[in-house]
Amino acid sequence: MVEKLHPVLTEITAHTNGQIVYQEQILRTVRELGGFSWEEAALVRKLISKKQGEQAFNRLQEKFMTGSGALGVKPVVAGRIWKQLVTAGAYAFNAAHCVSYGMLAYWTMWLKQNHPLAFYCAALSKYKDDDKVLDILKEVTGKGIKVLPPSPGRSSITWHIEGEALRAGLTQVKGIGDKMSIAMMDWREEEVAAARLDPDDMAWADFIAVRGIGAKTMQAVEFFCSQDDPFGIHELERTLDKARWWLDKHGERAHLPYPSSRSEDVPYEAIKGEHVWIGRVVHRNLKDIYELHRSRTGEELDPEKVKEPQYVNYAVITGVDETGPLTMTVHRYSGVYEKYKEDIWDLDPDTDLLLVRGYKRAEYRRAIYVKELHVLSLER
Repeated sequence: MVEKLHPVLTEITAHTNGQIVYQEQILRTVRELGGFSWEEAALVRKLISKKQGEQAFNRLQEKFMTGSGALGVKPVVAGRIWKQLVTAGAYAFNAAHCVSYGMLAYWTMWLKQNHPLAFYCAALSKYKDDDKVLDILKEVTGKGIKVLPPSPGRSSITWHIEGEALRAGLTQVKGIGDKMSIAMMDWREEEVAAARLDPDDMAWADFIAVRGIGAKTMQAVEFFCSQDDPFGIHELERTLDKARWWLDKHGERAHLPYPSSRSEDVPYEAIKGEHVWIGRVVHRNLKDIYELHRSRTGEELDPEKVKEPQYVNYAVITGVDETGPLTMTVHRYSGVYEKYKEDIWDLDPDTDLLLVRGYKRAEYRRAIYVKELHVLSLER
């Protein structure tokens, strides 16, 4: 918070509750409190937009201290303000972007609520990242929208709406790229127009007639499309069901707790409670209490004021099960992170599951603090 540092800064940050959020606020501060010229303020904007880092930013500190001193700002206050500017400069964006993205968020939210088929069809057609597409497909099926597999006679190049369902396109099949899908579509249109083929009676093998497409390619395509879950929408759910079955049969003997909660069972509300959870790891983030304090306040943390100063690091893990994501903090106190750090960083997100026992604090977020952690191999 910066509202107590100087009346001018209080006025500049009044509409953001005393926080420096926008680039414009940084530029106003260096102009009005640091005596910067417009050209010097433009240099600050360039440093922020190009994310050139704290070192480049601090080259201007002497200029700010001199300018603020000429305007009657005490050196101690000016130094604290500068630290706040450096901290904010690492993440600040301009207000125009905020408005633009806010409008886009509102429009897409409205489309998602009022025209879900069109929204999801557009989203699936745009994203190429497999993990993002899978997240969208899980959301789609969770809303009761049917996902139809690629069809030799009905699929377009990419996703399209078919009745009240979404039909996967030719390019959603592994092994079919843009050029091949266009050639397949052109050939199919010619054959259907000439009444040589009925779209409802087509087989993947028919596309062997297209130049450059062989029998092996179509066999692989046919195998992909014949699977009951070709996009892996239910793969995680089935994997976790097997893991829970194994834990029910063998967990006690292996001294492993049985999962009592899914992600959706951990409340957003400030309700305390213990939870045992199992799922995949999607993100791991190492935290340092000194770096975190510096980034939040712009000041150094006094080790004398730190509880259990021998433990500096902790980890924040984002996991996911069949009901959604969950945040898990492996805290530093009593050496909990030190005990499990090798397990955390050695696990393979593609082949391992994470089993944790933790507690929910009285805070408004879906998160637990880990007391016990186990890594389970999917080969088990």
